[in-house]
Order: sequence, then C-alpha cells, then structure tokens
Amino acid sequence: MKLHSVLFKGTGFDLHCASGEKIGGFFVSVLVVADNPEQAFQLAYEKLVDSEALQALHGDHDYPDGVIEVEGYTILEQGDEGAAEISGFVFYPEEAAPDRPH
Repeated sequence: MKLHSVLFKGTGFDLHCASGEKIGGFFVSVLVVADNPEQAFQLAYEKLVDSEALQALHGDHDYPDGVIEVEGYTILEQGDEGAAEISGFVFYPEEAAPDRPH
C-alpha cells in the first residue's frame, strides 16, 4: 500500500466569504493509503464528504449544483493510515476560475 494525495476541485456550492463576496469554488487535498489510484480516489472522496471540514464549509445548506471532481493525483511514498489527512481549503473568487492552484 502507498500514500496517495488526491486533489479535489469543488464548484457550484454558492459559498460566500466573510465580506459577502461570492466564492467561485475551492481546492482541497486528501491523503489516503491505498493499493491503486481508483481505490485512492474512492477513499479520498469518502473521507472528504464525511469530514467535519467540508460539513463546516457548507453547514446545513443543500447544494444540488455542487460538484467535487478529481483535479490531480500523486503517489507520495509508503505510509500508514495514521498519516492520512485533509488539507485546508483553498478558495478562489467566482470571476477567476483557475484550472488549479499555484
């Protein structure tokens, strides 16, 4: 088993920053231990949608147009389940929808 980093891009969640400006979307990385890329994508997605971080982001709101897609993927190194984490969210404004963060 290897440690995989899966980068997700979230769009269509109708989020707003503290100043009221609309957020166009977000990027977030999830680390998981998996045997192959497909398993890594599934485990990372499940970890993200079940996370307190994502739940805190959208609260009790339902976003039927919200989409979370795999934006990038990397095998990091051998690791164990204790190393698996979710990064902080990187937000971008609605008018600037980049392909990926710099």
